[in-house]
Amino acid sequence: VKFEFDWNEDSTGLLPEQNEHFAPPLLIAYNPAEGRIFSSGTAAQPGLANLAERGDPSVLATELEKYRDDISRKNLWIGGLAEINEDREFDDMTISGVCLNDKNSALQILMMIAPSPDWFLSIRFESLFNNDEFDASAVTSINPGNQYDSGTDSGLEFVSMNCPTRDGPTSVIKLLTDAGNAVKTLSNTAGSTNIGTVTLTRTSQKRDGKFGEWVAGVCSSSCNGGTMVETRTCEGQLGDGAFCMRVDGTMTTAAANDNTETRTVSCNVDIACDGVALQCYTLYLDFDWIENDGRDAGMPPNRLVLEHFSPPVVFVTSNANSPVSGLVGQPASDWPGLETLAETGNPAPFMNTVSQDNNVNQVIVEGMPAFQPFDEYPLLFRDVCVSHSMTTVNIFSMLAPSPDIFLAAAVDLSDGNAFVDSTPADTPGMLTLANVFDAGTDSGATFLSDDVNTDPAGTIQLESNAGNLVQDATIGRWWAIKNPADDTEFGPWGSWGDCNRKCQGGVRMRSRTCGPTGTGSNCVGPTDDYANCNSLIPCEDYSVCYKL
Repeated sequence: VKFEFDWNEDSTGLLPEQNEHFAPPLLIAYNPAEGRIFSSGTAAQPGLANLAERGDPSVLATELEKYRDDISRKNLWIGGLAEINEDREFDDMTISGVCLNDKNSALQILMMIAPSPDWFLSIRFESLFNNDEFDASAVTSINPGNQYDSGTDSGLEFVSMNCPTRDGPTSVIKLLTDAGNAVKTLSNTAGSTNIGTVTLTRTSQKRDGKFGEWVAGVCSSSCNGGTMVETRTCEGQLGDGAFCMRVDGTMTTAAANDNTETRTVSCNVDIACDGVALQCYTLYLDFDWIENDGRDAGMPPNRLVLEHFSPPVVFVTSNANSPVSGLVGQPASDWPGLETLAETGNPAPFMNTVSQDNNVNQVIVEGMPAFQPFDEYPLLFRDVCVSHSMTTVNIFSMLAPSPDIFLAAAVDLSDGNAFVDSTPADTPGMLTLANVFDAGTDSGATFLSDDVNTDPAGTIQLESNAGNLVQDATIGRWWAIKNPADDTEFGPWGSWGDCNRKCQGGVRMRSRTCGPTGTGSNCVGPTDDYANCNSLIPCEDYSVCYKL
């Protein structure tokens, strides 16, 4: 905050040795919605009277400190005396580190016009916070509109002896030009009544970031409970302000890929798959696609580019509504997202399609390492639940890096009357060429062909009738193990734990156990549940500093 003075002592009738000057200023940051320090036409309180008569702002500062929490005044500063040089001109005065925040965004400056009886300057910057940030600068002049008589001393001359006002209407605050003084206005050598300026220059600005709302991902199961990943983004960080603290104690940064936090939450817990009795299985997929098939189709023998399956999409339908039996001869566009799965391995669009199908019961997606050997570590789905009306498990996955070849299999876990018993691993169901299809959307002739969109797109065909890139008769196997009947029901949710943050939003957790003894492992749904907490409690005000 910079003061520049231009005041001629002749305008006050003083001699040079009588030393007119401005006393040390009191700077006050305040909430513009909650009023001002004083108003014209009211009596001056002792602190303001002391500032106006003696140039001492400390009494007023003490008064404000006592009740500043009630009036939201956060910051008080007392500056230094303006110096007078040999030429009787006032030097500039600068005060640094004057800080405001978004609530207390107005600034008032009070200082005595000395050695007057009880005259003072009151300069206001009504609001410096606009359009969600602080103004870079602001300037106002020192003029008759901000020069006041406190009404506490009846002296009429600039150098009158102390003469306290004892009665009458003169005991209220008025503009100097309205107070009946001998000197109506102060002026400079050119006769102008603008005798200086006060300029604010923003030196720094900061705002701590705050996390936005959680954005939900795709639930891993459309019914009977699943999990999904929610994401929230750190927003609003400005200047030197802090970034957001995640639940694990790490901080976000300005990098686009490091300004979010994720969490896994339960979903669709209260949605029954079709309202009838369920039997849940653990489904195992063991892919067995030998590398010679890839080499025969143009794959390099050194296996630097390893053939693999993409993350499978698994969903449950009735046998009649399984899409697998009706694929051949139909365009892939009949199932939005299937072309993306067949060409890129991305399961999300196809998963969204089947999730919205009323004929689909439960939808699960499972990831797997892209270069996992296919004869080791069978991929398992722990909670694949079928009902008496929906017993068919559908499996879709890309054979990569093919042009547009995918696996589609339908596994019925009912014999027509009851759920099938567990299928032993030593007598699994087989995945064969009858489960391998060409989507008809890419004309690439080998596994490593560049993308060549078929125009117009063809229809889905068995791969053995389309390009014959996959030559092994068996490409994998599956088996399913029934979940124990006494091991499929959760107990009640426990109590919510403490919030992990006291302000600006945190997370709390509750848990439940599986089975009557709490040691089960085949219940459908998550064991932990999460909820937001303390999201409405701010951690720190938005602040800004100026150089005066």
